[in-house]
Amino acid sequence: MSKGNHIYCFGEILWDQFGDFLHDEIPGKKLLGGAPFNIAAHLSQLGQKVSLISRVGEDADGHEILARASEFGVDMSPVQIDSTFATGTVKVRLNKSGSASYDIVENVAWDYIELSEPSNLISPEILVYGSLASRHKVSRDTLSVLLERSTLRVCDLNIRDPYYSKEGLRYLMSKANILKVDNDELLLLSALFYWDSNEIYRSICEEYGTTMIIKTMGTNGAELYKDGATISVDGLSIPLVDSVGGGDAFLAGFLDAYLKKQDLLHCLQAGNSLAAFVCSKRGAVPQHTDYASFKNKHIL
Repeated sequence: MSKGNHIYCFGEILWDQFGDFLHDEIPGKKLLGGAPFNIAAHLSQLGQKVSLISRVGEDADGHEILARASEFGVDMSPVQIDSTFATGTVKVRLNKSGSASYDIVENVAWDYIELSEPSNLISPEILVYGSLASRHKVSRDTLSVLLERSTLRVCDLNIRDPYYSKEGLRYLMSKANILKVDNDELLLLSALFYWDSNEIYRSICEEYGTTMIIKTMGTNGAELYKDGATISVDGLSIPLVDSVGGGDAFLAGFLDAYLKKQDLLHCLQAGNSLAAFVCSKRGAVPQHTDYASFKNKHIL
């Protein structure tokens, strides 16, 4: 793969609404979010050509999303406008350590991403997707068609209770060339599918033909399984502000390096670096203006 490839991210774009900021932040502030958009925004800032396939309401929140998203350089032309359902929102709660929990509003615009123009014209070279946008049949059916058309399929599983099913996860994993999970998700998969936790990477790859599995472990770093071998990187010590979007940033940093044909250890380090940067900021998609200085201070 080369940097000239076109990446499509499929799924939710929404407003993260923070109900209890820490320190001197103002309660009720909203920030752009949704894992597919977060990934797209970081990839675009890293210099990749990236488009978002999603849907927003024909409302003030939707219009503001489209205006704000353009600041990150993401191609929003595939985003549909819904005259019936509202723009998505998520209520985010932070504990004292900065870890987040989510209350995801249902029956919103991104649940109804249709296979209509422009999405019916898209054959993604690279498609990044997750499980949350499959919670409703309309978006799920559209994703299924796009998966069949795509070349490189990257699944950021991003399981959110109760929006998953065993069969749904099985299908999404079966389409993935690259699968990204976190430690909790891997434990859940082990229980759901009766896989031995010590052999789960091999089990997934053998059953579904997955080429590569990436597991993020927060402050403990990340590891990657490919061709029967596992490599890992340690976590980075940074001033944690909140964990919102850390996993999305990791995948964006990893995928950017991977598409630039860096070795896999470097790809893990690139993902770790961007995730640490995001977790040192408020919200999932801070601008990268001071990312270089962050790396010089905390990583290099």
